[in-house]
Amino acid sequence: MKFEFKKRVVLSAVAAMTSVMLLLAGCGSSAQKPSDAKAEETEAVKTTAEIKNDGDWKKLTFSEENGEYAVSGVNDTSAEKLVLPTGYKGKPVTRVNANAFTECKKLRKIDIPSAYTAIGANAFKDCKSLETVTLNDGLKSIGGYAFEGCVKLKSITIPDSVETILMNAFHDCKSLTEISLPEKVTNINDFLFAGCEKLETVSLSKKTTRLGSNAFEGCASLKKAEIPDSVKTLCGCAFKGCKSVDEISIGSGISAIGARIFENCESVESLVIPDNIKTIGNYTFFNCKKLSNVTFPKALESIGGNAFKRTQVSSSSVPEGCKVLESSFDK
Repeated sequence: MKFEFKKRVVLSAVAAMTSVMLLLAGCGSSAQKPSDAKAEETEAVKTTAEIKNDGDWKKLTFSEENGEYAVSGVNDTSAEKLVLPTGYKGKPVTRVNANAFTECKKLRKIDIPSAYTAIGANAFKDCKSLETVTLNDGLKSIGGYAFEGCVKLKSITIPDSVETILMNAFHDCKSLTEISLPEKVTNINDFLFAGCEKLETVSLSKKTTRLGSNAFEGCASLKKAEIPDSVKTLCGCAFKGCKSVDEISIGSGISAIGARIFENCESVESLVIPDNIKTIGNYTFFNCKKLSNVTFPKALESIGGNAFKRTQVSSSSVPEGCKVLESSFDK
């Protein structure tokens, strides 16, 4: 009997120890089973294996950040066409870094994959042979000076996913003929399209809130200068030197037309300044040679120096009570 009792005690102890070990291993709970862990590990290996080196990755250099790669430069600066990769060393490629292609003077065509979310500053600056750029939906930002000096670039479609385009991004793209900006781009940054001398038509977002300094300066082929009602900030020289502009539309969201906004818009002949405008800055319409018929708002408070110098506009049409400088209408 004693032997049988001891046997039962030993068996009970073994059973208890087994239960504890199983509990610690997670059995009977929601903890991951060994088979599940193995399956996930296999899936992870499979996913990594699927992200292969593709495109012209051998011609490019890369930098890694936060588990992703960016194209940072080129090994072959004489390339005329490059296919950007979406994968490198088992990880995704998601952006073009600053200055990545600035030495590619012969590059004619580039396609930015939909996996790319950003193009860095100066990325394609002075790629003077670049004619075709394809931007795909998924891109969110275009850095400053990104395409500046791409003198052969004739057209570019900016996808709806883009939210930010920084200053000078398309400065001196002298062959660009038209541009349509997506709804999310509400800030037209400084010098954004300055020097695009063949640019004829521009379509801005109806939610645009700011037109930056010199944004369209020197766009000599632009036909219409339009300031949407949504614009709250209109910076100096925005349409300066747009010699072909023959129609100016000023929205209801601003109270002032700043300095040199329409200077040297030589083709405009008539203009209606809306009632919301209280002040007109210095040199605002300077050298608008054909401008002869201007309808001023009755509540206009002041007109700056040389604002209508070298135009055909007479000071006699200015409403009473408006402060006018001696030089405002000086021929």
